[in-house]
Formats: sequence, structure tokens, C-alpha cells
Amino acid sequence: MEITECEDYLEAIINNSVEDVTPDSLKILADALNKDISEIEGGLKALCDEDFIRIDRDGAYPRIKLTHAGRKLGECTIKKHLVLESFFTEILGMDSHSASKEACVLEHGASPETIKRLHNYIKESGLKHRMHTRNPDGGHFSHGFSHRHGGSRDDDTGDIGRNLSEFNEDDAVKILFTDGGSRRTDRLCDMGLIPGETVTIKRKLSNGAMVVAIKSSEVGISPEIARLVYVEKV
Repeated sequence: MEITECEDYLEAIINNSVEDVTPDSLKILADALNKDISEIEGGLKALCDEDFIRIDRDGAYPRIKLTHAGRKLGECTIKKHLVLESFFTEILGMDSHSASKEACVLEHGASPETIKRLHNYIKESGLKHRMHTRNPDGGHFSHGFSHRHGGSRDDDTGDIGRNLSEFNEDDAVKILFTDGGSRRTDRLCDMGLIPGETVTIKRKLSNGAMVVAIKSSEVGISPEIARLVYVEKV
């Protein structure tokens, strides 16, 4: 299997949280990769041969376990896709569908240096967006805005500047800014959580973690990360 196809498979496995080999998960991968279901099992076997995944056959259904190399390559591909797609939409003004298609093509050939430079450029643009985002009183948003102003969910400004963890499933929100220092900000940008970006909360888990849709991808977010992302409802 060509390395580009391995990257596509690993990206689809991680993005869709595929953990086992069932008819449903095979269909999910087939849809994500635009392949016939009959091709998917062969692709999974090829990933095993390349030591990107292991298949545990002890349970009722075989379970997929990413190796260290597989997770590293898959997450690197996802980062490239998100950075490229964000650049196309936020900087070049492309629609999200076209941007995602372009990112799918270019993510395989883009060098780490190119992605790093695009990442930094987008982050700088996001910081400028943050500095020009103003609250209803005319001042700039600052960290903890919602707690100092004490807004409620029912008033006109209650959804402004609150952290992501306070919103519900199916809410669509726009990221205003992120907190947590430069290293944490870099990690958030890697996940596609960039000021100005719109995300939709797909699922909230009992432990406070959540799955959000960012452009054409779904990303799992820990409770700690969710509390560092300040948003407004759209």
C-alpha cells in the first residue's frame, strides 16, 4: 500500500473513532475513503503488514489498535489537513467543501516546514482577530469575561465569551480566543481550535469530554481543553 493511502486510512480511523471491525465500522471507513466495503478489510490487513495497526481477534469482533507509528502518522496527517483547510478558508476565503478537497490532495505532499509556517501564519491572524474582537461595552474581550460580567444563558449577551464546556450538544459556536499559554495555544491550533473558527458540538460525554466538528473533521476534546476555549454561539 502506498504511504499516501496509509495516511488516508489512518486519518479516517482516527477521525471516525473506529475501534473494531464490524459491518458498521467498515461502512464508515468505506464512506470516508470513497471505497467499496470489500476493499476496506484488505486495506486494514495492509496497515497491519506495515505495522501501523494491530488487529486483536479475542472478542466478538476484531478490535483495531493503532501502533505508535500509526497514531503518529495519522495525527500528523490530520494536523496537515486542518492547517491547510484553515488556511484555505480563513486566509484565502474558499468555501469549506472546496478547501477540504484541496487539503486532502495537498496534505500528503506538504512538508513539515510548510505546515509549520502556515500554522504560525494562521495563529498570527487569529491573534489579530482576537485583538479586534470587542465586547458589547466597546472594550476588548479578555480572559474570564463571562465570569466577571456574570451573563446568563437567557440574556442577550450570555453566550459571549463563555468557555466551550458550558454549551450543549448541537450548539454551533465561534471561537473568540484560547487560554493557557503559548505551548497550549500551539496544541489547540494543531487541533483546529483557532480564533474565528466555527465548531459544532456533536457529543458530550459524562466525564466532561466532548466531540466537536471542525470543518469536515470530528475532534475529541478533553474537559481541560474545553475550559480553555472561549466562544460565542452562532
